[in-house]
Amino acid sequence: MSAMLMTVAASKMYVGQDIETVDQLLVIFTETMHGALRAKIALTFAICGACMVAAIVVSLCGSWALEEAMGREVTSLPTSEVRQSCGGVFQRISWNVRHRPAFYAAFISTCVVAWVLTIFTPTFAVDLTGVWTQFINGLLMPPTIFSLWYLAAYTLPAEYRLGPCLKWSLFLVFGICSAFCFISIPFAIQDSLKKKL
Repeated sequence: MSAMLMTVAASKMYVGQDIETVDQLLVIFTETMHGALRAKIALTFAICGACMVAAIVVSLCGSWALEEAMGREVTSLPTSEVRQSCGGVFQRISWNVRHRPAFYAAFISTCVVAWVLTIFTPTFAVDLTGVWTQFINGLLMPPTIFSLWYLAAYTLPAEYRLGPCLKWSLFLVFGICSAFCFISIPFAIQDSLKKKL
């Protein structure tokens, strides 16, 4: 999604335009990609990808951190013998739910609260996507993502750690994303100030 928005921002044709809705993005990308179908497909994948990343960061990582804070030992992760003895996918899921109740309770609670806020207070959800929320997200994303990277690269048991190639590839990708977050902060503030004038 960020790459698509950067494409629009870099185009001289759209300098100074306020882009606040997906419909406005669709018009711009229809012109940029020379076709409405291509633009719809690209925007659909971009929005779904952004939502999946948000779901992972907000719900799964928060649940994992809560579980760790409540005292779960790393050794309580299922070993390869446990995974083999459980048989199919559903048995492994059942084993995980029984042995990690704090994680799944936190995850399900987060999903339910998100659903309730989205369905019953749609204007609240819209208000949360303002410039200042994006500013705070831009500040918090780099330390959060690098903390998770560090945990996955160095503190997990050896069989679960990131391999050298994936570890440094993710470091590079996360570094680029973090740089984009920090670089975009002054532009977001400047945009916000222009709207007030």
